[in-house]
Amino acid sequence: FTKLVAIVPNDFNGYRSLAVLLAQAGDLPRYRQLSGAILRQFGTTSAPPDSAQVAETCLLLPPAPETLEAIARFADSAAATCSNHQQWAEIQLVKSLAELRRGHGREALVWAKNAQVTPEAERWVCAKSRAIMALAEHQLGHQEDARSSLEDAVDYLNRKMPKYEADEVVGAGLGDYWKDWVMASALLAEAKGAIYGP
Repeated sequence: FTKLVAIVPNDFNGYRSLAVLLAQAGDLPRYRQLSGAILRQFGTTSAPPDSAQVAETCLLLPPAPETLEAIARFADSAAATCSNHQQWAEIQLVKSLAELRRGHGREALVWAKNAQVTPEAERWVCAKSRAIMALAEHQLGHQEDARSSLEDAVDYLNRKMPKYEADEVVGAGLGDYWKDWVMASALLAEAKGAIYGP
């Protein structure tokens, strides 16, 4: 995907795929560097679904402090759309992630819970929002609730998500949803590390 980004710099999917893999590898410096490139390349994006994807891609790991607000504004812009948008569940999820990264745990909880109960919410939205809730509870100092939310997230991932073995080719058996699987797993790993330590 590094070569794809270099060859086709206006293809957002290449950036998104690379960002997800860097997040999975825990390569925070390169992830933040790529997020900066995404902001420069796609900074004028305005359509709600596109804005939400830019924000989610750049907020999967904690962003550099100097870019946080610029990234979060993409989520704000998407969330300002009417609530009957066909991708409203995904937009609410991204807004919850933006509020989490801003340190607004209560707001993150509200948006994450709402994303889960939106009728069109897919299992990927539900999985990621549960991990965000665990992180938000931890951020608020509610450790018992954080552990409970984390257990719920792990249980949901085990029951509802396709299984993926470490030695499989990336994306095997997951189709177009491999990025969502990795995102959910990355958020879950972050929550486990925050709540129980490394």
